[in-house]
Amino acid sequence: MKTRSEKIMLLLMFIGLILSSYLTYLHYEPEKLNTDFCDINSYLSCSTVNKSTYASFIGIPVALFGILGFLLLLIIMIKKPKNYEAYTLIFILIALLFMIYLTLMEIFMIKALCIYCISVALTVLLLFIIALINYKTELVRFIKEIKVE
Repeated sequence: MKTRSEKIMLLLMFIGLILSSYLTYLHYEPEKLNTDFCDINSYLSCSTVNKSTYASFIGIPVALFGILGFLLLLIIMIKKPKNYEAYTLIFILIALLFMIYLTLMEIFMIKALCIYCISVALTVLLLFIIALINYKTELVRFIKEIKVE
C-alpha cells in the first residue's frame, strides 16, 4: 500500500518524465521551439538554452538523463527493493544537485532561462523535500548500517 506522500512522489515523477521527454523531443526537433510559448523574450528563451553547449553532457542531451533518472526513480518506487527509501532520497539529492548546476549555468553562463527546464528543477526540488521529510530516518539507519572495512 502506498502512502499519500508516495502517491504524490509518483505523480511528480510522471510529471518530470513527461517534461523531460518533451525537452528531449525539442532537443532533436529544435525548430518546434519557434512556435512554442517558451520563447517569450531574450531572457525567457528555451531556444537559447536548447542551443547552448550546456544542453548536452558528454554528447547526450541532459533531458535524456532526466528521462532515465525519472524512470529509475519510478522503478525504485514501484519495486521497493530493500532500503528503497534511502536509495530514493540519495538519487533525488544527486538529481537536485545536477538541476541546481544546470539552473546556475542558465542564469550565469547562458543568461537565459527555459521555462520547461525550471519546471523540471522545481519538480525535483518538490520530490527532494517530500523524500527528505518521509525518508530521513531510513537514510540515517542505512548510513549507520554501512560497514567500512
